[in-house]
Amino acid sequence: MGQVTYTPVPSAAGTVDSMHLSVEDVHLKIGETDIPLRSTPRKAGAGVLEYRWLEDTGRIALVLYVARDVTLVPAR
Repeated sequence: MGQVTYTPVPSAAGTVDSMHLSVEDVHLKIGETDIPLRSTPRKAGAGVLEYRWLEDTGRIALVLYVARDVTLVPAR
């Protein structure tokens, strides 16, 4: 659930050296529970989205934080 958008930022040489990312309304679903996530450690925080490159895949892993406390129902 949610949306991640990105915009490549071309350098003066015309290559893409960086990218702007936006993460909105992202949830993790565990069982029947939706857990809201955010891209910064603090609720009202603005900052740099943390990520790391996954070697030899051309992909990145984003660091997301739980936006609010959620109670999970024990497994049956």
